[in-house]
Amino acid sequence: FDIKDMNDVSIIGVGDNALFDGIGIKIWRANNVIVRNITMRYVRIGDKDHITIDGPSSNIWIDHNTFYNSLDVDKDYYDELVSGKGEIDNITISYNILRDSWKTSLWGSSDGDDYDRRITFWGNHWENANSRLPLFRFGEGHIVNNYYDGVISTGINSRMGATLRIEGNVFEDAQNPIVSFYSSELGYWDVEDNTFNNVNWVEYPSDGVIAGPDVQSTTSYLPPYSYSRLFAADTKAHVLANAGAGIVTDCLDAPVSGGGEQSSSSSSSSQNSSSESSSESSSSGNSSSDSGEPVELGSNLALSGGADGSSKGGGTSYGNVNDGNLASYWQPSGTSGERIGVKNFSGTFNTVIIRELNGATESWRLEDHDTNEVLASGSTLGSERIITGFGDRDLYKVNLVIDSASSAPQIAEFEIYNATGDVSDGGSSSSSSSSDSSSSSSDSSDSSSSDSSSSDSSSSNSSSSSSQSSSSFPDYSGPLSNDCVELATNPNVNWRDTALQTDQEIVECLAQTLGRAVGYGENALGGYDPNGNSTLTVITKSSSDSVEQQIFDAMSSEDHHWIVFDKNDFAPETEVAMYRLHCSNSDVLSRIGGTEAECVDYRQWCSNRGYNDHDQCLEEFFNNRLDDKDLPIRNPVISSNTTIDGRMSNAYFRFSGFAIGKDSSGQPTQTANSVILTHLDFRGAGHTEDHGLDPDMIRSTGASHDIWIHKNTFDLTGDSAFDVKVGAYDITMSFNRVVDVKRAALHGSSDSREINENITTTMHHNAFVTRDDLYFEFGNTARRVPLIRRGTSHMWNNLFMNYRKDIISVRVGADLLWEDNALVINGDFQEKDDINSALDELQGNLTRDVSGGSYRADGVYLWFGNSACDINASTQRALTDASGSVGDLSQQYTVASRDTINDFRLDAGQDLIDYVSATAGKYGELPFNSPLAGDIYYVLSLGKVPCQ
Repeated sequence: FDIKDMNDVSIIGVGDNALFDGIGIKIWRANNVIVRNITMRYVRIGDKDHITIDGPSSNIWIDHNTFYNSLDVDKDYYDELVSGKGEIDNITISYNILRDSWKTSLWGSSDGDDYDRRITFWGNHWENANSRLPLFRFGEGHIVNNYYDGVISTGINSRMGATLRIEGNVFEDAQNPIVSFYSSELGYWDVEDNTFNNVNWVEYPSDGVIAGPDVQSTTSYLPPYSYSRLFAADTKAHVLANAGAGIVTDCLDAPVSGGGEQSSSSSSSSQNSSSESSSESSSSGNSSSDSGEPVELGSNLALSGGADGSSKGGGTSYGNVNDGNLASYWQPSGTSGERIGVKNFSGTFNTVIIRELNGATESWRLEDHDTNEVLASGSTLGSERIITGFGDRDLYKVNLVIDSASSAPQIAEFEIYNATGDVSDGGSSSSSSSSDSSSSSSDSSDSSSSDSSSSDSSSSNSSSSSSQSSSSFPDYSGPLSNDCVELATNPNVNWRDTALQTDQEIVECLAQTLGRAVGYGENALGGYDPNGNSTLTVITKSSSDSVEQQIFDAMSSEDHHWIVFDKNDFAPETEVAMYRLHCSNSDVLSRIGGTEAECVDYRQWCSNRGYNDHDQCLEEFFNNRLDDKDLPIRNPVISSNTTIDGRMSNAYFRFSGFAIGKDSSGQPTQTANSVILTHLDFRGAGHTEDHGLDPDMIRSTGASHDIWIHKNTFDLTGDSAFDVKVGAYDITMSFNRVVDVKRAALHGSSDSREINENITTTMHHNAFVTRDDLYFEFGNTARRVPLIRRGTSHMWNNLFMNYRKDIISVRVGADLLWEDNALVINGDFQEKDDINSALDELQGNLTRDVSGGSYRADGVYLWFGNSACDINASTQRALTDASGSVGDLSQQYTVASRDTINDFRLDAGQDLIDYVSATAGKYGELPFNSPLAGDIYYVLSLGKVPCQ
């Protein structure tokens, strides 16, 4: 029975007779799942586990069940009772009976399954079992108040560097209750207050380690959540009375022995219905109330959400404030006006706990992100600041604003609770102080915005265009009509097949569902006219004009045109090639030595001349015969107010694409503004350096501006994917998939052209991939991401696969800011015997050509990985080349763009890599720009998409 690609699922048995006989449950790519009050036995199908959890999955609670097999069979006849593997996290296994099993509970399927998972085992009865109680590889586990009765071979087996806190447990009639056996690396344990009765310690294998008979800790570890446990003396009776199916009661709190051990900080999202939330933290001071009802904090809601902020110092992450780990922290780059926020957590809350490591904060505010209402404010934070008094809140995001600090503060945890009982509050939250703070916050914000809009000359174009009223944009807040959703998502509902009949209605729907660009291109409206003059142009195969001519006619007008492809006509894959507009030209026909019909259908031209291999045909026709700059073939020029939208069509463009604007000798001759190219598929004919026809796929030039190049696929282009020349500005390239492209994005084609000082581009969430097959051929030449002269570019959250030398070039005083980009190289191409030498070489070569301007990298990392971009975390290297000084370029954007960046930016790492791989390109999942998209972690829950 599969729980696959699902969230928010509960399987709960009623009464005492819910039985899964011979059938297991596989929880696979799922989140927020509860399995409770079920008896399961004798599973022989599928994975042969009673419950198996496969990643990416998180927030799983397996509670009050009974699992059993039989020892009267071969050890491989059945498999595990409860197990997990891959990218799984925040799991609690509580108050279950697990008995009569050879292989009982495996966490981590092999020594290579190295995810940093976190699992809690609480109050379980392990009975008459051979081994794996549990077997735990990598990550951290908390094994507390369990009763072990009859361990035949080995009990808890900590392997491959796993860290386990083992406390308050009882082991009876057991052999080797705690060991590290059968792996190339030992695991570790932190033990306290365990009872061993009739225990036998046997030293085997030769490279294994047993914990006893004098059981001592080999590490120190406190779980990242508050809890109270039983003394070991009380464990057995409590577990026997409470574990297993059929005895679930309304209250699952464990009774607390006097002086029971306390741990601090936050919990996995399912923690801990079977434990009381501690009102006192041994590591962070007193959080209990002085009088009244005892405090019940409940679970830390922040763990289920995301985090973002205003800036981050080197080596720190926004996510460090809600990872449940007091050893990690967020530190901003400054000491005033800095913000850290926790968002997308579920449920009402009334209590916030801030844990600061260095005591640097001197003035702070707690705010509602959406309204800027100040919930509380105060001076110092200290090691633990409990903030209450603002009532019950249900917010999308809550922010901690650091108004002043003696040095950059180190915020270890930002915890959010819906507490019951009386909680003392060290922060100020009176209405008068909130009002004052809110007012000052507003003033500060206005001042900051004003300053940033006139920061320097290079951003003048962006600043002026950003002043455009947001009311010019369609309403993205929704709700969208059912007709609009059908139109934008259903390939079987053609463009005029809904109640939306006017061009304006349909174009507004398409603009709404596409969303809005982020960054310098944020004001691109394309073919949408908010004043009601939008024209929908549907390209068909039934017109008397060719497909190419229809596109050309629509895009050559200054009127507002939103161009789409008939869903029925273009359901089959269809090649579109704009060079065909010139196939009646005598010079072209002379160059190919063929007819107009052969020019239009180059495959026929090839067949008639014996070029039957497709790649050979492309090479001969496009890169030999048409490699002549004197031919009239050029990229056709897109005029202002144009969108070409390839959604739900299988049209693709061969050889070359489009120019946005025109230039001559470095001067604009035609300027286009407000252009969107989206969901298009560009396929080259093999790369030829300096091809005579300059077959760029997209070229922005001639001082054109307000351009959005979004969710397109570029495959082996003849020249660039998206060049920017002759002063084009305010351009965003987002969620594009650029595959086997040698020269992706030239920004300024000549050192001497001062007009290129106006270039401003934002590039985010693009996947730049050199496939393994071309690694050695392209490895030293795949570059220009970008090569930038004089202008300004901001690149954040991009993925680079198999780039190994001079990705970027910064020349003639250009500014380039690289933030949170991830670079992965297939470890099969290590190229040196020593991995550190290989990483040293790559680290030195990838971003070295930056001395000609100003360049800064923040949070940019390189890893070796596999062909699917699964990174090897141990190989992480920071790319730290720098030149000159580059400020926070996002301050030149509107508030809408800055908010989107804060909401959706990820640290460079596996989540970013997987999200970009899943969303980039024409055929990827919907990205966050669209109101129809799921959030980042929903996309990740759909399953991994290989990066190449």
